[in-house]
Amino acid sequence: MEPHTSRGDKDEDVYEEEDWVVSLRDKEPKLIWMHENTIDKKGAALEREYADDVASLKNELEEEQTIKEALEETFALELSREKENHDRALEMANELKLKNDKLVFINAP
Repeated sequence: MEPHTSRGDKDEDVYEEEDWVVSLRDKEPKLIWMHENTIDKKGAALEREYADDVASLKNELEEEQTIKEALEETFALELSREKENHDRALEMANELKLKNDKLVFINAP
C-alpha cells in the first residue's frame, strides 16, 4: 500500500480545485493568445467580406450609372429625331393642305 501523503487538513476536493486553477493559470496565456488569434482571423475575414461587398456594390452602381447615361443619351437622340420628323410631317401636311385648297378653288363651279 502506498504511503498516505497528506496536504494538511484541507478536503481533497479543495486540492483538486486548486490544482485545476494552477493548471488553468499555466495554460491561460496560450488560451488567451488562441482566442485573440481566432478573433483576429474572424475580424480580418469580416473586413475582407465587407470590403468585397463595398467594391461589388460600387461596381454595380458605376454600371447602373453608365447604363442610365447611355439611356438618357439615346432618349435625347431619339426625341430629337422624332421632333425633326414631326416638324417635316407638319410642313408637308401644311403644303398638301394649301395645294388641296388651291385645287378646290380652281375646280369650284
